[in-house]
Amino acid sequence: MIKKMLVKSFSLFLPTKSLYMLSSVLKIKSDETPTLTIRKPVVALISNCLNDTHQNFIQNSDHFCADGVLHPYKFSYKNHHGIIPVLDILPTEMLSISGMKKAKEYFINAVKYAVGQGVKVILLAASTKRLFGNGSELKKQFPNILFTIGDNGTALAFLKQIEYVTTNLPKTAPIVVLGAGFLGEAAISYLKDNGYQKIVIISKHRVKMHEEELQFTSIDKYINSEYFCGANLFLGCAHNHNVQKEQLEKLVKKQLIVLDVA
Repeated sequence: MIKKMLVKSFSLFLPTKSLYMLSSVLKIKSDETPTLTIRKPVVALISNCLNDTHQNFIQNSDHFCADGVLHPYKFSYKNHHGIIPVLDILPTEMLSISGMKKAKEYFINAVKYAVGQGVKVILLAASTKRLFGNGSELKKQFPNILFTIGDNGTALAFLKQIEYVTTNLPKTAPIVVLGAGFLGEAAISYLKDNGYQKIVIISKHRVKMHEEELQFTSIDKYINSEYFCGANLFLGCAHNHNVQKEQLEKLVKKQLIVLDVA
């Protein structure tokens, strides 16, 4: 079911095929430990430095694989291998025109390195995805590479956790989904596809997916509504809602599972 989810991507990219390849890489159960070995990688996640400390470490090392690109971190799981090249630049630097220009140059260098290693799928981070608009520039320069965004990986991991916590949850159990953006819609689709009947969406905008969903603008309005019944599962798919402990306590039926995407 996870492979059926809608994918947020650049308009000229090939998200569906990317997602299928990523799903095999990220299919990790909660009780499994990945094997940290590396052979020929299939996927690369290209991102920036985390902070000043991280950048200072990079600048004081000789582990560069290309101009402005730190030799990548490596990961592996069940014969699927990946790399994480890190750009020698901070997110704040990328806000200026000169910083964006430098970041684009470093990113292209990282892509060339990854392609040389055998990578077929490249994920852009939250900061790097803003460098290339709709992606046409990248697709023209690298026509055989599938570009997508890290949100796809986040969604897959989140849906796997939902799959795990709903294993023994009755189909009639009330479920609250906070937020109806990309991740919220993915969660809603997954729950509907798996037959859950009582999905309550707390969102500032309506979802044009299923007419039978209840739509409310806040948790308080839901709690005070005639439709209210205690929830069994609370899925936090948004960062712009200030949820209070007291509100969560009011949502509780017998036991409330809270799963937040953060």
